[in-house]
Amino acid sequence: MLTAGALEQNERIAAKRELFEASERMCNLMSLAIYQVDNNVGGDLQAQLAGELDRLRERLLVMGTNLMVEKLRKIGVRAEAVLREGNYPLGLAGKLDMAYSALVSNLTMLKGFDRLGDEERATIEVTKSRIVQLASIERGLGLLVDVSRDKPRRSRAIAG
Repeated sequence: MLTAGALEQNERIAAKRELFEASERMCNLMSLAIYQVDNNVGGDLQAQLAGELDRLRERLLVMGTNLMVEKLRKIGVRAEAVLREGNYPLGLAGKLDMAYSALVSNLTMLKGFDRLGDEERATIEVTKSRIVQLASIERGLGLLVDVSRDKPRRSRAIAG
């Protein structure tokens, strides 16, 4: 049975997850909007829309940076745990790398790297390093064989 404290904790976790997912969607929409304004709009309207997008980017950056850095930290902790324990789930490095890349892409789009402190920058670097190390180990395990290099086998027809 859940206690009131556990229920509140679950609600906070769910709310944080929803907020993070909403900020990811906003980042994707911002990227599309920036592309459209930069490539398909000109003159005074382009300057006006670019200014509005910059203000929206600023608000999103304030709200989302901490969530993105926290998520990056969790990715790094997961990679570190796998490296320490020595159990390498197949494809985990790829999944972690995709999540890492999406977060870094969002931070780049928001121009958030300028606002990060040394600790956050170190977290990003260490996380990437752990993912690269994990990917290298996965490749070394030989689990992902490049089948394009295999010679085709000829099957023998079975006489009936």
